[in-house]
Amino acid sequence: MVDVKRGGMKPANQARKKDTPWRNDYFLSNALRDIMAQNPEIKPEDICFAASVYYPIADIDLRFEERTFEDFDSIEHDMLQFVAELGTDVDLLARTTGLSPSYVHKFLRVLEGYGHIDETGRVTETGRESLAEGKKIVCKHVAQKVQMDALSLHLLKVEELIREEDLYDRAHTEYKVGIIPCMDGVSRQNVADQLESADLMQLVAQDKGVLNANVESIQSIACVGLRFVKCVMLALKKGASASVFDPKPPIVFGKRLVSEKGKYRMTSVWKPFDITNQQTIRVQDLFHKILKEQQSASQTEYVDQQWVKCSGKLKTREQYERRLHSVFDLSKARVTLVPREAAYIGMTVEITEKSIVQYHRELIDWLVSIGRRGGAVLSSDFWYGGVLRITTTDAWVTKLAERLVECISNKGFRLMQDYLAQEFALRRKRPGEEAEGGAEEEPKGSIYERMAAALDEARLEQYDRAMNG
Repeated sequence: MVDVKRGGMKPANQARKKDTPWRNDYFLSNALRDIMAQNPEIKPEDICFAASVYYPIADIDLRFEERTFEDFDSIEHDMLQFVAELGTDVDLLARTTGLSPSYVHKFLRVLEGYGHIDETGRVTETGRESLAEGKKIVCKHVAQKVQMDALSLHLLKVEELIREEDLYDRAHTEYKVGIIPCMDGVSRQNVADQLESADLMQLVAQDKGVLNANVESIQSIACVGLRFVKCVMLALKKGASASVFDPKPPIVFGKRLVSEKGKYRMTSVWKPFDITNQQTIRVQDLFHKILKEQQSASQTEYVDQQWVKCSGKLKTREQYERRLHSVFDLSKARVTLVPREAAYIGMTVEITEKSIVQYHRELIDWLVSIGRRGGAVLSSDFWYGGVLRITTTDAWVTKLAERLVECISNKGFRLMQDYLAQEFALRRKRPGEEAEGGAEEEPKGSIYERMAAALDEARLEQYDRAMNG
């Protein structure tokens, strides 16, 4: 899909869409597009592995003591000052302030409630600080629910939070075809045990911005649940070769909620999880587990109600080609396969204007990706890390892609999508040329030529006026 912001979706529709095959087959391709758009240092040609993984997020209940700073009522400040100088003799304070003894007694109870004097009537450290600061400093007991990275025990800041609708319970992850369920060895009890032995104040101190900076002490911290967010595990190439699988250590990207600059709303952005050295081994283990699954899945197929052995390289090549919807004549394109053991972990298709032989709605997305970042990267939950790249060195295709990007920028994606769908729909001949219900017009020119002609400014303006007035 192209880099445009679509309209909102009602929660009920979104919930229904979560489990559809379409979502599983297109989740990774859409995520890769967004990750590259939001992280321009990641180039299409650098991605050599992409897989869906579930990352564990702990739901945490925190109870802590927090200091607040408020303005004193003048009489409160004066009474605390008199207590510091004269003590808590009610009659003496009454004569000094001119207040009745009962009123003085009430004030002393208020100051004790603030924690400014103790039960013996002595001014506390908090009371002395209040007098020195000229502010009423009060320690309050606060309860707060937060999210925590269950691998690193890192509390998530506001800009790192995961949307509720993107979090799944464990049962949801265990029966999804083609997805490794979750990190081995991570459970609610496992997180609770780690928290029990952790230095809680140090835990909060290293995650500045999660809690108020004036936290005095942590009373309790409890893991009340463990859920999983569907993420993207990405590996970039070490070298420049397009036909060698030589990955760097994997990165795990998750979708986070961040506020839009200058706007009072939140938007989703893909950001990498901060995986510490201690947890790198666990992520690497999952990476190799997925690669192992890729080998296993590619060498078996379901025939006549039973699983039989097959050629891994033939099966993986066919799965990449099917994803192209016969849009390209691969005999007229340059195809580079990336072997790994008994299968192909990747395929790159370098297209030319002559290799585009069929129109498909996804062709728009691929060309836009070429126009914006030089190539498109596709993957699927069912490929276990495999990636398909579409790129070009053909000047005509590059020019077409850049023109399409320009048109979408000016007219909007939806209008261009509908316009091109109409342009490439088979049309009946005009009345008088053929009887009603007659033969369809045979399109003239190559797909490239027809797309280039369709992007003519005058034709676009005519369609825009017809649709929008």
